[in-house]
Amino acid sequence: MTQEEKLVYLQGQILCAQIEMEAMKAENARCVCDMSYPKYGEDDFTDLYTRYPIHHNGILHELYP
Repeated sequence: MTQEEKLVYLQGQILCAQIEMEAMKAENARCVCDMSYPKYGEDDFTDLYTRYPIHHNGILHELYP
């Protein structure tokens, strides 16, 4: 992959993580409105960084294998 293709791939991964995070936030807000505990906690949000290579080392590994 060229550097440009790698950057597009990383942008796609970031977008996927953002979409998933927003869905998690919306579900938590719904739970609060229903007066129940949020479905997703801090660990669930942190897990997004491990499932998508969007943390510092993951990005460096993708750009400079």
